[in-house]
Amino acid sequence: MWTVRITKRAYITQDTTKAHKTKSATGEFILHFCQKASSFSLVKMTQQKANNVSSIPIDAFSNLRITSIWTFLMSVQWSEPWLIGLLVFHVVCLCLTVVTCRYYRAQICHFLLMVGLVYSAEYLNELAAMNWKSFSDFQYFDSKGMFISLVYSIPLLLNTVIIVMVWVYRTFSTMTELKTLQLKRKARREKREKND
Repeated sequence: MWTVRITKRAYITQDTTKAHKTKSATGEFILHFCQKASSFSLVKMTQQKANNVSSIPIDAFSNLRITSIWTFLMSVQWSEPWLIGLLVFHVVCLCLTVVTCRYYRAQICHFLLMVGLVYSAEYLNELAAMNWKSFSDFQYFDSKGMFISLVYSIPLLLNTVIIVMVWVYRTFSTMTELKTLQLKRKARREKREKND
């Protein structure tokens, strides 16, 4: 019995040694495989990054890589007459927005006109993309409409947001005045009832 136990222990010890060797060989294989896979994916990611960087457009005017909205706006040649006219148009729209704050009906017309202009931006972009050589030095009008959205639609939408904020302010102030009038009337009624 004693010898059987020893042999079983020796057998168990031999099995665990084999298992450790097998586990260590498996671990080495997995480690080697992971290293190969990570180096492969690293090479692939580097190639993709290089391809992505090379696919980022370079502006013809300022030779900047366009990577953000700011670099996109920096790449625009703002001295072109039609862009100056567009900026003047936005300044006039802002002035009209401020001036029409006192005239509710004029502000409604101004609001609807600006919303209609924003709605027509897609059609204007297509028209400008077809005829850009007649008024511009560079082709700014892409198929996704980024340029026209940034320099045309967003300023108009900001004007409409200002108008909506004025309307909300007027609504709250009117509701506040109405509530204070109701409270004053209620206080007068209570005062009359006490005097009578």
